[in-house]
Amino acid sequence: MTDFTAGLAKAADGYPAIGFDVFGTLLLRDLAKPTDLFAWMEQSGAAPRGFMPLRVGAEKKARAAHPHAEVTLAEIYGEMPPSVGRAGLASKECAAELQAGTANLPLLALCKALRAAGKRLYAISDIYLPAAQLQAMLHRCGYPEFDGVYASSEYGVQKRSGKLFALVLKKEGLLPRQLL
Repeated sequence: MTDFTAGLAKAADGYPAIGFDVFGTLLLRDLAKPTDLFAWMEQSGAAPRGFMPLRVGAEKKARAAHPHAEVTLAEIYGEMPPSVGRAGLASKECAAELQAGTANLPLLALCKALRAAGKRLYAISDIYLPAAQLQAMLHRCGYPEFDGVYASSEYGVQKRSGKLFALVLKKEGLLPRQLL
């Protein structure tokens, strides 16, 4: 473990449960920016030409329609023009996400050490992807089984509002002082 992750492990001593963000924390993408995934889909033939700006625009429209809640992948694709051939594109995006994600190795080691120490682990993400997709990505990257994977899109709340954390605490029967 690095000095940083060793420090996190020490900080976790007083907590029975540890929550982690997913993207940029547990998982990294071999992309300069998240929207590069859509260009990659185009280049690989998984999506039609011109997909990237349409996908970005569709997400903006979906977010504008739901300003105080996280949108779902289905809502985003519902904003895509039918001429794009929307059928199957959401699953192709999930497959591309699965391929693009890599483990953040220091955090992978930390999660394994925390699990070995008997800590409960939670992945909590503001994302339009479903929790099952996040779990598949974490599993593919070698992470131990999480006690819960929470995607804001499945609950219509966002982390920045504090509502997703409150939901996790309630569903898991935890007090705020028990979750790092």
